[in-house]
Amino acid sequence: MILPSHVEIPPQEVYVYGLGYDATSDEYKILRIDTHDKKPDEILALKSGSWRKIEETSGRMSVTKISDRELCLAFLHGAFHWIGHCPRNSVVSFNISDEMYGEISLPGILVGVYVLGLVVMGVSVLGGKLCLYHKHEDFDIWVLKAYGVKKSWTKWFTIPSNEVARDCVIIPINRFSDDEVLLSYFCWKGMAMEIQKKNKVSEDRLSDLPESILLHILSKILDDNESIVRTSVLSTRWRFLWMSVPLSLFYSLPHPLLRYTEKDVSDFIASINRDLYYWRSSEKIVEFRVILPWYNTSYVKDVDLWVHFATKVAMVECFTVGFDKESNSRYEFPQFAYKNKYLKSLDLRKCELNPCGSINWSRLTFLSIASLNLTDGVLEKVLSGCPNLEDLELKNVLGISRLEVRSMKLTYLSILDCQNENDDIQIEILAPHLKYLELFGYCNKICLNPRNVASLVSTIIFLEFDEECNLEKECSYLKELLHGVGHVEKLELGPWCIQCMSILELKDWKSPPSNRKFLKLNISLESLDISGIYSFIQSSLDIETLVIDWYEYEWENLSLSYKDDDDEYSKWFETHDSNCSLRHLKTINFIDFYGSLSENKSILSLVKYLLKNATMLEKFMVAAILKGSNASRDYVKMEHEFLSFPRSSPNASIVFSS
Repeated sequence: MILPSHVEIPPQEVYVYGLGYDATSDEYKILRIDTHDKKPDEILALKSGSWRKIEETSGRMSVTKISDRELCLAFLHGAFHWIGHCPRNSVVSFNISDEMYGEISLPGILVGVYVLGLVVMGVSVLGGKLCLYHKHEDFDIWVLKAYGVKKSWTKWFTIPSNEVARDCVIIPINRFSDDEVLLSYFCWKGMAMEIQKKNKVSEDRLSDLPESILLHILSKILDDNESIVRTSVLSTRWRFLWMSVPLSLFYSLPHPLLRYTEKDVSDFIASINRDLYYWRSSEKIVEFRVILPWYNTSYVKDVDLWVHFATKVAMVECFTVGFDKESNSRYEFPQFAYKNKYLKSLDLRKCELNPCGSINWSRLTFLSIASLNLTDGVLEKVLSGCPNLEDLELKNVLGISRLEVRSMKLTYLSILDCQNENDDIQIEILAPHLKYLELFGYCNKICLNPRNVASLVSTIIFLEFDEECNLEKECSYLKELLHGVGHVEKLELGPWCIQCMSILELKDWKSPPSNRKFLKLNISLESLDISGIYSFIQSSLDIETLVIDWYEYEWENLSLSYKDDDDEYSKWFETHDSNCSLRHLKTINFIDFYGSLSENKSILSLVKYLLKNATMLEKFMVAAILKGSNASRDYVKMEHEFLSFPRSSPNASIVFSS
């Protein structure tokens, strides 16, 4: 083909050209690229006869990585192809019809090698397929069997290092039908060509496995990152394979309760920085977690570096940063990290949040915030910047009085130890789409209006109380909580709820009727709690599963604070109406049950009550804990006692385990 006489071609040494046919416009076009990336790409349509710069809006994001000896750009499927880099190696494509750039990922083991300057790499077309060639010690050719599909890269051809001239650039020219390949050699002495035949047999059969299988092997059989890197010495094929294995980086000093010195922490910080310099070449770091014993203002540049590495360099999906102990100063989360489109999980501990502008964590689905002061305004800004948030954890977060969640995707909320200095401050929850709620520890009064949490399905209330608590106030608080969660299907209650309910039962206040089908009661091994247990069961007429867990924890007994003797409890047992239909109850599970028969007389009464009223019961499971020299004998006696009780359900079975 002879170009029009008025078409000027600049000197070849700075450009690489490609000639292709555009079927859409029925004409040939030439693309030229500056190998040094100093000038924009240009295209020439032969009908027009003039060069035109490619618009910046066409999507070119890569830095050109083309060998000075490249003969021409590879043309396939209406597009030119070459090696580019941003932020990692890839094959850049340019479609000559719509003049848009694209990208095809490289085989995982080759993503980082060109950046490190260790190989010569390029693309060509062989036998109607896009091929990738690279030379380090061996010379390898990869074939993209399915165009545009990264997993279809297959190593097709290898010339061992002892057969490759060290100072030559090798470029494949043509593939023949008998699997022979015409190669072009560029050396300082000149240019030569030869034909090589594909090797049929390899001595290393493991290395000949597909890349996906090798990566699967690495991810399953190795338990630490250092071991993964050590596989690079196995062979040339394995040298860079570790870069494609998804990694998780965890950094924390062992035994956080030990007394570390400033030097210990400084050395630890320096070691993390050295590691991150090394790991920056990894193709995929999924999770990065770093916890320091405490924070010091002298650490700010290092912690900022870690946040930058996680959010801007490695672009991890899961990130945790925090400190174990309180310090005089707090680390302030950097402004550049408030906008990120890669994070899916973020865990911040003892970090101050003070965003100057809006927040954009568009892919975030899990957020945990611990041990900081947070205003309602900042929390609202955080939530508005997480449109896909599903799971929110607030641990020891002070300063909030209103938690409003309008998103339909946020369905899980956990609150732990959120107690303000002013006990009169209440925390109002407005989350009409919330499905799962957990309340733990010491918290200010949580206000739950059924209309504001109408979608709740499951609730755990495991709150604690101060020793100098106001019993009337505590019991009144429980009434409000039970009213707010009366519509949930699954309810789990801690010892505080059981004890408050026991006091209310003695005062003739009954637990309101509910729709729950699952009820778990964590009792604190106090027989005086039995009245509260009865009350919760009798208010759960639709219950299908009942779990009672003996919560072995030294717990302040509210019931004893209310009454020092058990006269009222004895009176309650005498007058208590034990008739109640539990026609839906099918499964009962006692967990960590222990104590002798004489210590569990009130529990025996409860067992009789359940077997009598559960007319559709199928299974009663008792998981016992054996303690003391007479434990086995006591439990044999207990088992016989349980089995001797009459059962209303003919299908009920009682199973003991220890």
